[in-house]
Amino acid sequence: MLQLYYTGSVALNGEQLDPLKSIGGYKSISQVPNSSLNQLFSSVSYFAQRDGLYSCRGLVLVNEGTAITNLRAYFVYPDAVNCSKLLIGIEALSANITIQRLARTDALPNGVTFYEPTIDNKYLLISSLPANAAIGIWIQREVLTPNPTDAISSTDLAAYLAARKSVESVNLVFDF
Repeated sequence: MLQLYYTGSVALNGEQLDPLKSIGGYKSISQVPNSSLNQLFSSVSYFAQRDGLYSCRGLVLVNEGTAITNLRAYFVYPDAVNCSKLLIGIEALSANITIQRLARTDALPNGVTFYEPTIDNKYLLISSLPANAAIGIWIQREVLTPNPTDAISSTDLAAYLAARKSVESVNLVFDF
């Protein structure tokens, strides 16, 4: 069984329940509820929609079952139109079960390449994950903005952004 854990605790397996503080460091003992990303990021603000901001969260994926080969991941968006897109990247854990710690939620981890996996284009996280092994996973949210080539007046842009969703549910699926 695969289980996602928050990061950001003050010590290995310390308690850390706030998804917004899951920006790397030690693996916490706090599991991501139902392995769901639904509350990993806050709602999308008008400012974020206008400027196309991004944010990043660090998690640890633990294989609490038997060995797995060819572990792939992808996102499932429930709606055709979304206010953001999610990307995924991996980082090897250090000897003390940590991933790098970000200074801010809008920073990106060094040396991590991000991919946008879909059901048609699954991303290979790792070719082999033994029982009780773990890997660091980074989820990056990029807020989508209107196409800059579209001619939108300030008034129309405000109405456009106000009509867009600010909360959405996206599923992360693991396939092996």
